[in-house]
Amino acid sequence: MPPERTSRARPGPALGPLAHQPAETSSPPWWLQAPEIFERIHRRRPGSTWGGAYRLGDARLEIDSDDRAVAEDIREMFAECAVEESSDAGRMPRVRCTLRSQPDGEFAAVDLAADEPLDTLDMVGGLLEPRPLARCFVRPSPLAGWHLVGRKGASEPLMAVAPRRVLVRAADLARAPEAGPGFFRDLAAAAVLRVQSGVLFLHAASVCVAGAGVVLTGRGGSGKTTLALALASRGHGLLGDDLAALRQQSLELLPLRRTLHIRRGPRAALVEKALRERWVEMEARPASTPRALVQARELFSADPAAPSPLRAAFFLGAFRKRPALTRFAPSLAQLEALRHLPVRLQWGITPARRLLRFAQAARCFARVPCFQLDVGRPEETADLIERTVEEL
Repeated sequence: MPPERTSRARPGPALGPLAHQPAETSSPPWWLQAPEIFERIHRRRPGSTWGGAYRLGDARLEIDSDDRAVAEDIREMFAECAVEESSDAGRMPRVRCTLRSQPDGEFAAVDLAADEPLDTLDMVGGLLEPRPLARCFVRPSPLAGWHLVGRKGASEPLMAVAPRRVLVRAADLARAPEAGPGFFRDLAAAAVLRVQSGVLFLHAASVCVAGAGVVLTGRGGSGKTTLALALASRGHGLLGDDLAALRQQSLELLPLRRTLHIRRGPRAALVEKALRERWVEMEARPASTPRALVQARELFSADPAAPSPLRAAFFLGAFRKRPALTRFAPSLAQLEALRHLPVRLQWGITPARRLLRFAQAARCFARVPCFQLDVGRPEETADLIERTVEEL
């Protein structure tokens, strides 16, 4: 932890209940004062701030927050991606996320300074719900350049959004199930992923097996983390267990290691041994199954720092007594067949953008051998993956 330091826009219907304010009030509603509130919050000098710098793919995320919990939430997820704040500065795209809060906690203001243009409204909409406008509304504000986002049926919006800026009614957001507890963390991550148009971010594990980059993708609970850890325990380089970064042009996998969330279930013997030797225990969290949170570098010796050329992709399917492989060539014509093997390409992604990214992923995978993999015991399945990669 760095030391403490001082210091989609779419047309919508009429605003409904938001438009029907009393003709005379003591002051305008907060969303009509959004620019002034935002500037007032950011002009205030915070007593303390917490920060950090992280390399996610081919870009840097820099955090400056007066809310310690937000900074620690980001560090907990991306601790293995942390870099020195001065390293690589100016040599790659970067996003600086500055979070400031009112002393009474009513509002939080996020400023996203990026080297590339960001569609902040599109990111916010994608974070709140996978299907746009199902539970939330996105409407133009009476103020030029601002939009309002909120829960359907609510009398007030949750937040006001402008280019680079998000003003959040913090107390209301905490009670909104659409937002989730990691909204600010995910907003920062979505921004840094968005500035990398040449990199695909896949819902997949990635491992460097004997110098060859391998992707393991499938729906949640299909065994991505289990197999990635089984391979890492044999000395292969773990690039990431849940989020893979792939350069589209060169087909190189980049290290992007999030903190491991290891659930109960079958594990390779070497993984079990490493967890036991380091006294890693399962912990229960609200609305979550028990899991162990641990850094991969604490378990395994191999620590890949260089990109690895993609040589094979494994699409995880059913669980079987014995693992089995079937080679196939992915294409858009197989979209329905692959629907149960979703590719989550970045936080805050809308359905239209997801379809575009799926097409890009299909083109990338068409350039390497792809296999449908039915998963058996972790050791046997890891053996099969190793043999298959060695024979390519």
